[in-house]
Amino acid sequence: MASKYKFLIVDGYPKESRDQFNEVGMTLAGDLYARLLKKRLPEADYDIWYSSDPGAASPTASCASFRPPAPATCARTSSSSRSWA
Repeated sequence: MASKYKFLIVDGYPKESRDQFNEVGMTLAGDLYARLLKKRLPEADYDIWYSSDPGAASPTASCASFRPPAPATCARTSSSSRSWA
């Protein structure tokens, strides 16, 4: 059964930087986010996209399977306070 939650984790570090991080034993940013995600939502699926890699194509999603959350609206009630709907 497919997961109810699917995330795209964007790791914007260039490959050269990621290689240097690996050389000194650092955990990559995308992996850190993936660990946090799995800790909070163990049933979630995810992909890590290395956006700064040469030739990295933007990921796409099927419009039929993508339902964005309803946007939060902000109604201005005064110059110093806001009401979030």
